[in-house]
Amino acid sequence: MGDSEYWILDAGCWILDSGCSILDAGYWILDTGYWMLDTGYWMLNTGFRVLVCPGVSCIGVNLI
Repeated sequence: MGDSEYWILDAGCWILDSGCSILDAGYWILDTGYWMLDTGYWMLNTGFRVLVCPGVSCIGVNLI
């Protein structure tokens, strides 16, 4: 799974290279990891990323 991959789901769209997710559901599960909108923590088996969402915009920060 590359950084430029682009996913469109029923709950919204997820753009990996910008680290921004816009979802209707509280959480969604993918084979590569899981996302929890409540906490703003996004975990994948390729690394760990924290999303800061002021209003409607999201900023992704790579921890490792």
